[in-house]
Amino acid sequence: MIELFQFQQAAADTMAQRFHSFIHDPERPRQKGYGALPFYQTLQALTGAGKTPILAEAVAQMRQSQAIEPIVLWVSKAKVVVDQTFVNFTDGGKYHHLLESFYVSPLSNCDPKLIDDDSTALLLLGTVATFNSKERGERLIFGAQVDRGGPSLWERLIERKTAQGYRRPLLIIYDEGHNLSDQQANLLMELKPDAIVLASATPKLPGKMGEIVELLTRNGYSNEDFRTVVDSKAVLDAQLVKREIHLGGYATAEELAIAAMIEDHAALQAKAEELYLNFSPKCIYVCKTNIKGDELKPFTSREAPPIRIWRYLVNECEIDPRKIAVYCNLDVNRAHPLPDEFILFRGGENDYADFIEGDYEHIIFNLSLQEGWDDPECYFAYIDKSMGSETQIEQIIGRVLRQPGSKHYPDPRLNACGFYIHVDEAGVFMDMLKQVRLKLTNEMPSIEIKATGGDRRTLQLQEAREEVVLPTVMLDMQPAADFVMQAIDDVRIYDRDNEASGRVARVTQEVGEASEIERVIWTEQGNAMAVPVRWLFTRFVNRQYPDALAVCDLSDAKFAARVQIGSRAAKQIEQDAQNVVEVFLEHVRISTLPGLHSEIPMVYTDTTNANTFIHSIHPSYSGLNEMELQCAQALDNLGWPWCRNPENGGYALPLLEPGTSRRFFPDFIVWTEDAIWLIDPKGDHLIKQDAGKKIMALESAVSEKPIHVCLITLGEWDKTFNKRNNTGVTAWRLRAGLIGPERFPDFATLLESLVGLKSNVLQPEA
Repeated sequence: MIELFQFQQAAADTMAQRFHSFIHDPERPRQKGYGALPFYQTLQALTGAGKTPILAEAVAQMRQSQAIEPIVLWVSKAKVVVDQTFVNFTDGGKYHHLLESFYVSPLSNCDPKLIDDDSTALLLLGTVATFNSKERGERLIFGAQVDRGGPSLWERLIERKTAQGYRRPLLIIYDEGHNLSDQQANLLMELKPDAIVLASATPKLPGKMGEIVELLTRNGYSNEDFRTVVDSKAVLDAQLVKREIHLGGYATAEELAIAAMIEDHAALQAKAEELYLNFSPKCIYVCKTNIKGDELKPFTSREAPPIRIWRYLVNECEIDPRKIAVYCNLDVNRAHPLPDEFILFRGGENDYADFIEGDYEHIIFNLSLQEGWDDPECYFAYIDKSMGSETQIEQIIGRVLRQPGSKHYPDPRLNACGFYIHVDEAGVFMDMLKQVRLKLTNEMPSIEIKATGGDRRTLQLQEAREEVVLPTVMLDMQPAADFVMQAIDDVRIYDRDNEASGRVARVTQEVGEASEIERVIWTEQGNAMAVPVRWLFTRFVNRQYPDALAVCDLSDAKFAARVQIGSRAAKQIEQDAQNVVEVFLEHVRISTLPGLHSEIPMVYTDTTNANTFIHSIHPSYSGLNEMELQCAQALDNLGWPWCRNPENGGYALPLLEPGTSRRFFPDFIVWTEDAIWLIDPKGDHLIKQDAGKKIMALESAVSEKPIHVCLITLGEWDKTFNKRNNTGVTAWRLRAGLIGPERFPDFATLLESLVGLKSNVLQPEA
């Protein structure tokens, strides 16, 4: 079972809470002739952020706001997206547990009785092509179902009446929502949904939907009320995407740009094999498809970009043609057929399935390659100058941003994607780079965007020049296990106070009423939705600190009991779960594993702004700000081996704080004879938090060098963690079991006092 990351849970919580407030608002906006307006929301998330589990969790919570089991219509333009989602939600799928009590059915093959039966939540999945047509006779969904009771499936979805005369809630999820058209919007709004959620970073509001959003805005809702934005840093911290984007411009022959990519691909492939990784890095080539009249030439003389690139890869780079796929509508004349080894996919649905099955390492395509394909194993992209605008480059970036294995690797090359952009002249690339950086810095502020310099190759990979290792850090949960189980034993058995009343809206309209104004009457109907205690308890713990679940034994029969959402029992479960997390964090420890080490990886250095050092593990480091440079120079003068620790991908300690998935990446690491020091010269945000105190209390295995943590803040601070002035620097570390400030005039004095001077170090001349 795949647990949600906390940023995913937070996004789902936000959407569900907004839905609950909106749907139960007695002043919910209405429109004459339409009725109550639907809840509207967009989910804006980086590629690889996990939109599907976020949406599924949001749907599960939205369901809890309803007294009648809802119908969820989950649609997308691409069949591959729908097919993948269907597999994920059916029994055995990786997200089945998120919507396990839903009956899952293809929209096109839905039994109308499922729509009328409100005893089970219903999830219908289909492509927009199922209903997207001006001529309704062209789609089966609009046809009368004589053998199944008469009305069309579409009419039943509009009506969706229960045996008691209540209308079932309808929630619409549109994956890849930027494809929404006027016609689609008008048709979906015809269903009068209770909610519509678009998963798209760039949503459009066409047709009736735009009109409804405008009405909501007039009624006091703002654009921020309509958007749930996933923090890209949280996605990066979860290691779901690559850390860096390298952009290189090549104002040369296209072969030189491709050759540079092939060289880098071969090096990365060798590294993946060396580390015994279970994937092989891939390259994509994005270009125009046809040249007018070119199909009339023999294959060896054709200049169509896909063919030209294929010939270069096979003939010059000696790549096995069985590893190359061409995916585009390439013109071919019968008089000049393609070679037998030329693998061409033209974009049909069966073609796409065969393409995925082939697992090709080199893919040549144009923008027609179907949505839903963004392979994590793609590391390199060649983009022809004819692609034109920076927007198209951004679209391609999304194709290669996912991180294979959802983990960052020791070698930084395995955490970065590279783009080799063929341009007419250097100025074109610089303009393109400026626009792309501006756009991506706003959308992906935590992902580094580096210009590799194209022909100049200013980004250099540096190996460690000294062999040093770091012990593996872990959460030692054993000290917390007994305390957590005691807290779980204290959880009461929920045999009372476990009911909550449900509320249902009945819409009425008087016959002959000229104004067509509907009246909404809220009535109490039975009880709210009941869920297992185990499901509710697990969700509450997962939102606060998922690792605590590792020591929670929830096999007791009391956790199989069912309680109703909103009941006093459900609120008590939340308090019990919160107590378990607090107990866990109070007793869990950060410690090292004996005998398990990691080596210092290679690092990228930008030669245009690099600083060189004498005693550092790598020859130089780039991108240091003024404070980091002062600290680095002071460290170098001590003589001990040290390195700059890369954020998100370097050495990290977990932060023992509820409601956060953050990790602590110290800026610098120093190896002395007796200890390893983790030094962070910008720890203001940690000093006042318990998180800062916890990481300083790291426990090292007996056989390992002890690890000491020191946070450094600018200025003078007192023992109550208040800043007095901006004079000098202050060190914070654990001494005699207590954390307190030590004030120094500068970094050099602080670090020499803290770490000590290596006995044989040669000090620089004054």
